[in-house]
Amino acid sequence: MTVDWMHTIANALVTARMTGAPAALTPEVLARLDDETGMRVQQLTRERLRARVAGWKVAVLPEGHGIAAPIVDPLLLHSPATLPPIVYGLGGIECEIAFRMGRSLPERRGALFGRDELAASIDSACAAVEVLHSRLPGGLNSPRSALLADMLSNGALVVGAPWDRWSNIDFTTIAVEFAVNGKVVMSRRGGLPSGDPLGGVVALANHLARRGTPLLAGQYITTGSYTGVHLASPGDEMAVSFEGFSELRLTFDPPREAS
Repeated sequence: MTVDWMHTIANALVTARMTGAPAALTPEVLARLDDETGMRVQQLTRERLRARVAGWKVAVLPEGHGIAAPIVDPLLLHSPATLPPIVYGLGGIECEIAFRMGRSLPERRGALFGRDELAASIDSACAAVEVLHSRLPGGLNSPRSALLADMLSNGALVVGAPWDRWSNIDFTTIAVEFAVNGKVVMSRRGGLPSGDPLGGVVALANHLARRGTPLLAGQYITTGSYTGVHLASPGDEMAVSFEGFSELRLTFDPPREAS
């Protein structure tokens, strides 16, 4: 059941997206959220935005189940991309692997989806950058239930060129390099905490199935950061390379000076 205070939070989050200012929400209001009501506020926010779900972000918790948030259509961008300040906001950068669904999953509330079924439903993988931007007064340090309400702090998702031979890649040891303004700031092998991005897709599919929301053909699923969180600045030009994938590029457009 949805109650008035959930609508109040959703309305404030939508206003924050439109203005770029933090949502006018008190700690007392946000403290009423738990994970279930946080996801309900997600849905209310998306309904108010009237935006198609172009993808999902998923995080697998230590206890093994997933939490997720939709990525709405205007915020899924293809490399090379230039983002305005109202989109990148705090400027958090996570270098990730994303998968693209080749076919929709059937609606299913009983039996769980397995790895083989999910792998057969994916048509490609790609390098991706998730841009983190919180609309909450407490920013990225807000409680998990509030982060869920704010679509897990998704600002945008930038995806690179697809590659359909992703099943041959060892994602536990894949090389990743992240450069800012031509300078490499991180170069490593592996780094995804779970080491298993496909496992994140499986967790997402089953999380959504329990809520009656199947994954759809064409949707992207981004699966967690290999590089932690890097805070970029206005004007920064960034390049991300994952071994075997095309390079991804994005730029944070600096604010325009008032004339």
